[in-house]
Amino acid sequence: MANNFISLRNIGTLLFGSGKDQYTQTAFPYIQQFMLSKGTDYVDTSNNNKFHLYQTTAHLRAVIDRKALMFANGKWKHYKLTSSGVKEVENSEYVDVLENPNYLQNGVEWLAQGSILRSIYGNKIQFVNSVGKKPKLIFNLPAAYVQVEKTGKLYRQISIEDCIEKYVLTYGDVIDTFTPDEIIHLRDPNPIDPVIGLSKIDALGIEISNVRGAKGFRNRIITADAMLGILSTKVTDGGIGGIGLEEKEQKRISDGFKSKWGMQEGKGDILQTEASVDWIPMSYPTKDLLLFEEVEENFKTIIDIYGLNANIFSFKGQSTYENMEHGVRAAYRDTIIPEAMSEALSYSKYWGLTEKAEWLEMDYSHLDVLQEDASDQNKSNAEAIKLLIDAGLTPEKIEEITGIDVGSTSRPVEVV
Repeated sequence: MANNFISLRNIGTLLFGSGKDQYTQTAFPYIQQFMLSKGTDYVDTSNNNKFHLYQTTAHLRAVIDRKALMFANGKWKHYKLTSSGVKEVENSEYVDVLENPNYLQNGVEWLAQGSILRSIYGNKIQFVNSVGKKPKLIFNLPAAYVQVEKTGKLYRQISIEDCIEKYVLTYGDVIDTFTPDEIIHLRDPNPIDPVIGLSKIDALGIEISNVRGAKGFRNRIITADAMLGILSTKVTDGGIGGIGLEEKEQKRISDGFKSKWGMQEGKGDILQTEASVDWIPMSYPTKDLLLFEEVEENFKTIIDIYGLNANIFSFKGQSTYENMEHGVRAAYRDTIIPEAMSEALSYSKYWGLTEKAEWLEMDYSHLDVLQEDASDQNKSNAEAIKLLIDAGLTPEKIEEITGIDVGSTSRPVEVV
């Protein structure tokens, strides 16, 4: 039976010609890397591994943490719509609990933690301890360890209790069960399942793999943990191939490489030997691999997925003060503020505020970078009416509560 095995040398001959020097110095490294690889290998983005990727991928964490800190910069406000216009409610018990959510965290820590959870898992699941509709404390639950148990019914139901039976937390020694009315569940949109949010990390498997691979490759080159090449004798037997270095010379070179030579302080950087040797590199020149460009391109994709702006981050030759300021404004306008408005509306509905023509809002107008946009953030009757309609109130109901015609002109915010 014929031997169907194709050796590396045969492949090299087919692709690069029959010359020994041409094959060993040019073909072998590329064949080893690409033609004998096990196939494409992306990072595991399963729910159990998402937190590990966040912990150990600096570029991913930089984006998620920056978004969390920007989100946590907001100040909670409580507004209500009255016959004389939009008024801010002072000493609101709802604002108080959002600024002091529990006995372990202040409001900034709690907001940042919740944003990170949502960025990693696509879900922010919060336990609310209330007395009636009066909030006492709120905790962010570790979303990876919360199982949402559904009733099996969805589209014909009229309440969340008809759709979700319970939330079950299993985390170490902590096992707890929560009813739907104890939970505020905020989620990234999922086009298939409206109950469970869709994590953005699921779309970033290739990008995260590329960043980790490129940085890991550079690290191996720097630390010389991997074989960088083959040191062989130039002496041949006049026929088939080269004659290997004598065992004594191999040991001397190997021992010296480990102890005497290297790029560290106190070591020599030139190896001297009496043997006639040749060097066959086993890796590619990093400039040809474009590793820095690869990392930057994938980093920008991660930034885009999370709705931020590349100008906020450090990129060579582009992170000037002016475009960084523009990037911050764009990130707030396009991503942070809309997300904060959505979450604030969820709290408003949960505590029944919208039923009274009241609502909570996360305000960012105090930030210096947004001052020139402050006039656009002033509350008006029209904005309030639209928000309440979005929350489910009819124009007739709003008029009944406030006495305001839904077509009335805007009035300035007053404090009550």
